[in-house]
Amino acid sequence: MRALFDWGIVKPGDKLYIKNHPEATAVIVDPETVTFGGEQLRFNDWGTKVTGWSAINIYEWAVLASADRTLDELRRHRMEELAQSAKEAG
Repeated sequence: MRALFDWGIVKPGDKLYIKNHPEATAVIVDPETVTFGGEQLRFNDWGTKVTGWSAINIYEWAVLASADRTLDELRRHRMEELAQSAKEAG
């Protein structure tokens, strides 16, 4: 999650929801926590609370509301950009 912050993909105040649960919006506090239902939770704790699952890959299931893309999609896109830049520079 730290890399997503460092790359400027997510920032405090951004809203997330879990796929298939758009009503369960959380607000990003920092690279480790979100606010949901009046409490601060770690990203995975929020995801499991919303889904009822015992575990979750938050990157594959959390959607950045402003982009309507999962954190995984956003992360992969940025990594591809960085790889392309390195290839062009090298």
